[in-house]
Amino acid sequence: MSQYCIAGIDTGVGKTLVTAALAYRTGWPVFKPILSGIGEPGVNDADLLARVTGQTSVEISPWQFAAPLSPHLAAAREGKRIDPPELEAWGQAQLEAHPQLCIEGVGGLMVPLDGQYTMFDWMRAMRLPIILVSSSYLGTINHSLLSIAQLQQHDMPLQAVIVSQAAPERDAGLQDTCETLRAYLPQAVPVIALPRLAPSDTPWKQAADLLNFDL
Repeated sequence: MSQYCIAGIDTGVGKTLVTAALAYRTGWPVFKPILSGIGEPGVNDADLLARVTGQTSVEISPWQFAAPLSPHLAAAREGKRIDPPELEAWGQAQLEAHPQLCIEGVGGLMVPLDGQYTMFDWMRAMRLPIILVSSSYLGTINHSLLSIAQLQQHDMPLQAVIVSQAAPERDAGLQDTCETLRAYLPQAVPVIALPRLAPSDTPWKQAADLLNFDL
């Protein structure tokens, strides 16, 4: 079986682009169970992934909330809550139904979903190898190493780190970031540079070098 969780060091680092690129190259189904800030129809993350895979937006993201906030706050704005046992049961159902898939998290590892339950707690329950998406903005090395330490402390398998290049006004150096992270990781864990892609309606198609690790 080939099943992976796409985690991030922060929000807005490129998790959905990485997930879309993986789906495009493999043909696997993908899921992003929780989506905050759904915005206009056709432009949110679930809609983007649906364009790649042919799945529906609701199939990809069953928990969708309007406010661009942490999921527990976005749900509360609508008088709702994310129930951890329900979320875990949904996840297990996808793992049983799809021997090959990617499931994308929301925000960074420690984003609260409900009370004391975080995105990280859910990932631990799923017990999937992690593809960690980082970036190259100033501060990302600290955020990345904290995320890596959290994974290592709990013996969660790290499959790869993908460093997505930040916007030009924020970029602190893509290759320098990659080289620094490599020094802190076992040689078996690749650190993959994802240069900033040209504007396009289908940017995931440009990420040709993204899969140079063994899936």
